[in-house]
Amino acid sequence: MQNIQLETNNLTADHNLLRGLSSKYGGVYKHFSQAKDLESLIMDANTLKPTIYTATTTQPLLNHKWLFFLILLALAAEWFIRRYMGNY
Repeated sequence: MQNIQLETNNLTADHNLLRGLSSKYGGVYKHFSQAKDLESLIMDANTLKPTIYTATTTQPLLNHKWLFFLILLALAAEWFIRRYMGNY
């Protein structure tokens, strides 16, 4: 059995298919010669909204050694105070 690469069969653009897809889904088909009209078409469209992407990164607590030792010191102090006061 041999795999068939469908993308290599037809390498030319089917403009009728593109025109049909754009009309079916409410888009606009523009030929390459009408590329100057695209900017005004995009700016005048009311359905387009800007999208904001954010990326967050987290770091393990052990990477901040001073914070780790501060928490460890606080826990040790609490244990010592409870032990000393007799509430442990």
